[in-house]
Amino acid sequence: MDEDLKIILLVFGIIFLGVTGLIYGASFIEAITFHGQRYDVVITVQAVEHSTRFGKHTVVWARVYGEQDISYRLIGFVDLEVGKMYRIVFVDKIWFTIFGFEVRGKVITVEEIK
Repeated sequence: MDEDLKIILLVFGIIFLGVTGLIYGASFIEAITFHGQRYDVVITVQAVEHSTRFGKHTVVWARVYGEQDISYRLIGFVDLEVGKMYRIVFVDKIWFTIFGFEVRGKVITVEEIK
């Protein structure tokens, strides 16, 4: 292999590893700021998605206090019905994906409000 080609591959390899490290580092720093936060929310469920992409989780789109729309990623499959109100208590945990770190909530309790 040509000596110049080896140097070019080495430089591109170092750049690739550096950029990848920056992405993972930045996503970890962002995720660690939420890790351990406890939430006690009352929501009206608008949509629910159960997914196995990057681990079993539930994505919940909901309307919360002040008529805000928000989404939560919850660890595992959580059974919620569209249109119903729930009180959910969860704690944020760091979750590793191939694209970086993200935050998902570990559900402690789910209570339907009638």
